[in-house]
Amino acid sequence: MFRLTKGKLIKMYFDAYYSDPHYFHNNIIKYCDRPFTDIQHMNEQMIQNYNSVVRSTDIVLWLGDCFFTRNQESRKNIVQRLNGRKVLLRGNHDDKASDLMFYDMGFCGIYRSDFFGEIGTYAVRYSHYPYFDPNEKDLRYSDRRPQREIGVTLVHGHTHEKNRITQDKQIHVGVDAWNYTPAPYDDVLELLKQIREEI
Repeated sequence: MFRLTKGKLIKMYFDAYYSDPHYFHNNIIKYCDRPFTDIQHMNEQMIQNYNSVVRSTDIVLWLGDCFFTRNQESRKNIVQRLNGRKVLLRGNHDDKASDLMFYDMGFCGIYRSDFFGEIGTYAVRYSHYPYFDPNEKDLRYSDRRPQREIGVTLVHGHTHEKNRITQDKQIHVGVDAWNYTPAPYDDVLELLKQIREEI
């Protein structure tokens, strides 16, 4: 077992990881060069992609930035069409909905801040945000970004980059890096093994 300097340890197994789908966000198609004609096309394709990977018995950790609509029925409709049990770690765009609203949508667990866990035998930290880097140009939400923890690989979303492993050896599970599909446990474990062998 690894020692933690701060934060909580959640001993929970996840079958897949999912971040930053931005359902109903029209401008994300342009901003991130997503291959969709409009939000209806994006929403429907991502639902199909999700259900092609996630079974009804699976548990999926969502690492934030779920929706770009305040319409509760629209959000609820999306979540209830997606397979499996969904646990949410809130992102910056999830602030407009209360925990009660997320439970009503169909989430079975909600976390407001990063936490530690394990993938295989490896220590990981789950966060919507990447590690804090004082040299980064965009320091928005810097107060929410976790500090580095030696021996712990960060699994995150937020950035919308296309790389699954970032330059500083973090694992990015945002949909833009995973063909708009959840990142399966086995695939993330393989990336984690690759990172730990290189350190």
